[in-house]
Amino acid sequence: MFKTIRSLYTFYLSHFFAGLLISLSCMYLYHALGNRAIPAICWYKVLTMAIFFYAVNIRKRKEFVYYQNLGISKKLLWSVTLGFDFLWFVALMTLAK
Repeated sequence: MFKTIRSLYTFYLSHFFAGLLISLSCMYLYHALGNRAIPAICWYKVLTMAIFFYAVNIRKRKEFVYYQNLGISKKLLWSVTLGFDFLWFVALMTLAK
């Protein structure tokens, strides 16, 4: 159990900075433009994370074998990573208001 959590943390930590920068830029846009920009900000977040997801899947395709050998699926890795990223996004958007 501890090995799984530590492996998930390691995978998440390698993507934390990019997700945080995207969320911070969304926070700035929301603070600057207000409520009328929420749909655009959400689409910006979704599109940038989709591009990020695609790039990481190509760049780290051999690394996913390591996680699979530990018994961690690609689906679990991305669920945890994108879940925490979404929590950061919601927290920062709440702070921006």
